[in-house]
Amino acid sequence: MLFFADDPHAKPPSILITTLAARAYSGEADLFAATSHVVATMQDHVEQRNGRYWVANPAHPGENFADKWNEYPDRRAAFIKWHTEISTVLHDLAQLRGTGLDVVVSTLEKAFPGNAVRTSASRYGEHLRRQRVDGQLRVARTGLITTTTTGPQLKNHTFHGHNPRPRA
Repeated sequence: MLFFADDPHAKPPSILITTLAARAYSGEADLFAATSHVVATMQDHVEQRNGRYWVANPAHPGENFADKWNEYPDRRAAFIKWHTEISTVLHDLAQLRGTGLDVVVSTLEKAFPGNAVRTSASRYGEHLRRQRVDGQLRVARTGLITTTTTGPQLKNHTFHGHNPRPRA
């Protein structure tokens, strides 16, 4: 899935998406929860004024960021298609909770082709590796690996495949 690949002119202006996202954000502390909520409710912030789509510029309320939707209905349709697709991606990701980073990365790569997802996952993995080597990772009571708890320290890995105490 490559959003707006068929018609890059149908891509909504970033200021429109940003404004809708800012209005939909309701203070969630968790990034995934915030993103899911923003996407789920951003369309609630598109007004109808005299039969026209309207997203007011917060700095200049007389300016309409959705003005092209009224002139080019296919752009509004493209936004709706994007919104449906990104909603599906977020729903699918929510179902993957606890499956492992490799499964999440594979799912994200289908939605966002290119190397950005793989590069980000590699950087994250390297960041975790450094934290593990430095003794910063701990295991919370819930089983989550974290740097903010006082649980047992995560043991260093050797990755040699050698078990010093093989099972009988």
